[in-house]
Amino acid sequence: MLIVKSDAGAMRWMVVLFCFLALALSFSTRAALGLVMPVWVRELGWTRGFVSGAGAAALIVMACVAPFAGRLVDRYGPRITLALGLLATGLGSALVASADSRVTFVLGFSVLSAIGFGIVATHVVSTGVARLFDIHRGLAIGIATSGATAGQFVILPLIALVLSQFSWRWSFGALAVASLLLIPVLCRLVDPSSRGLIPPDIDKPVTRFGSELWYLVCQPAFHGLFWSFLLCGFTTSGIIETHLIPYASVCGFPPLPSATAYGVLSAVNLAGMILAGWLADRINRPMLLVAIYFLRALTFLLLMNVGASY
Repeated sequence: MLIVKSDAGAMRWMVVLFCFLALALSFSTRAALGLVMPVWVRELGWTRGFVSGAGAAALIVMACVAPFAGRLVDRYGPRITLALGLLATGLGSALVASADSRVTFVLGFSVLSAIGFGIVATHVVSTGVARLFDIHRGLAIGIATSGATAGQFVILPLIALVLSQFSWRWSFGALAVASLLLIPVLCRLVDPSSRGLIPPDIDKPVTRFGSELWYLVCQPAFHGLFWSFLLCGFTTSGIIETHLIPYASVCGFPPLPSATAYGVLSAVNLAGMILAGWLADRINRPMLLVAIYFLRALTFLLLMNVGASY
């Protein structure tokens, strides 16, 4: 059971803030792949297929890392877990910034950075934040995880600015520096020994990973959430983030309106994540999830019939 001292209220919200920033950096580094892809094709002669394949390999590594990252945050809390993830992301970004060969790029992005992406992820942040709050839990999770969207319309334009003014190497170099600089700040300000935030399971006996996994597979709630996230990932990362702007082009919209629509989507998504967290504190959560997926289904029906109407 998490022990929280009476003076730790502000520190709990500090954890929310740093989780927000960590997700913003992690998701922005992932999104930078598509932003810099045309430059790599032009300058280094890499094909779009190769860069896309490296991105797909990163997703596989993230999927493999995710269960271990979840176990790590169960055992040691968000402070140590996020620090390790930021370290991997920062080192991977630095390696990408110095890459001249395909092997170096794959090691940097699809291995090192991907390990960081798998650790600095929404499931780690959600677990860490949920253990800190008895009240306002949903709101805190919603604010922390909204960093995943905030980075895409705050940090990505900054990356694009550095890319246009300097080079793509400076863009990934800046991401590396930001990730590494956040680590000592995180460790200094989010200190469980001095602030009363004790990692939740550090005193519990360690059980085998296989037995824990088997226990989860036998739980109906696990399957409800697992398949929900599978559908979420397919329709979000697999369709909207990858194909919305090309689809808009097929519908006849020029690049600027298409990018503007995507920016509006990111901003509304940020507000929606916070709103969903606030609602989760007040209404039945399974029914809330059902309503969200019902609305998501309606949006795809709407997109199929966009026609030429902006």
